[in-house]
Amino acid sequence: MKESIHDRVVDKLIERNKRVRGKLAEEYAKTKPFRQEPVSSDEMLVYYNMLGSEDIDYLLQKHGREAVNQMIYEFETMKQRRGM
Repeated sequence: MKESIHDRVVDKLIERNKRVRGKLAEEYAKTKPFRQEPVSSDEMLVYYNMLGSEDIDYLLQKHGREAVNQMIYEFETMKQRRGM
């Protein structure tokens, strides 16, 4: 069956959107987010220690298992260095 022109247009728009997002991510990677102050390591550890199972499930769904495992590893390493 022949592909619809509408399908081709949508595919091209999706591809263009991905390229634009990638370029913006590269350009603004080291830029502070608009109207947001950076969160200190101490604050992040407090939030990490307060995470419940529902929070972990949400993070897994949103970011994937590999990213969440990396985050947990980094926070546990930080806790060990601080003797917590």
